[in-house]
Amino acid sequence: MKFLIAVSSEQFSQPTLTIGMQLANAFQAQATIAYVEPPVASLYADGMNMTRETMEKWGIPQPGVEVLEWAYRFIGEAGYIENYDADIPFQQSKLVNKARHRELVLPSTFSDKLRLIMRQGDIIRELRHAVEEDAYDVTIIGASAQRKMAHDLIEYINSSTFVVNNFNADLTYKLLVCVDDSKRTRQAIRTAAVVAEALKLEVEVLTVSKTTRFGTGYSNAHQWALDYLEQKGIPHQGIKRTGDPVKTFIDEQGTDKILVMGSSSGSALKKFFRGSKPQQTLEASKGPILIIK
Repeated sequence: MKFLIAVSSEQFSQPTLTIGMQLANAFQAQATIAYVEPPVASLYADGMNMTRETMEKWGIPQPGVEVLEWAYRFIGEAGYIENYDADIPFQQSKLVNKARHRELVLPSTFSDKLRLIMRQGDIIRELRHAVEEDAYDVTIIGASAQRKMAHDLIEYINSSTFVVNNFNADLTYKLLVCVDDSKRTRQAIRTAAVVAEALKLEVEVLTVSKTTRFGTGYSNAHQWALDYLEQKGIPHQGIKRTGDPVKTFIDEQGTDKILVMGSSSGSALKKFFRGSKPQQTLEASKGPILIIK
């Protein structure tokens, strides 16, 4: 598997990098840590490029490079870089220029490749390009106050998306998997099982009906999920609730559960005008949420 972990700064990205690297390590996955530098107006682009070249020549850290240096130190001290030495300075001159980004490849303690990359532009567009170029399975990103980003994350990035919202490293989380008869429910359960097994987490299977009646599709999906987790030997319990699905998902999630659900397979036009349960849940959630494609 391949994980893309987007960071923005030391102040805001520690939880994202913490859980992102934990998951990458658990899956023995290739991990890429990406910083997307905000776009520069074309009028100033040439001048900014000359400034960067001068700063690099003099060894002065550039703003984006400072973020990568922080990430390098953070994962090195956490034991993810082979032969990491805190006394060796971070050398921005080792960043290699590629067609659309700059990168530094590091020796990993858990997989064959660990990369730091820096791109420039709109964050959603650049993450989408990165996923298209390197076929990442999961994109991990911190929460954003922008409601539009919730839609864009799901709609335009062709990978599963993990939004690290209010993650608390001191909590013992459970996985709350939302199960219905939709197309990607089984993949959500399979993924949750792998995560639960790797991180030693309990799983709650939640099925919500708008009425007091649970149809055959919902009932069969719920039972299949319980049977699958039983076969895998993963501690679990089933929960059935009636009411508004999105509100119930959020209420059940609370503060100590990572919510897992499949992405919507409805038409883009319908989702644009009416939204989808994953989009609405992502916008309303106050905790971490993993949406599976």
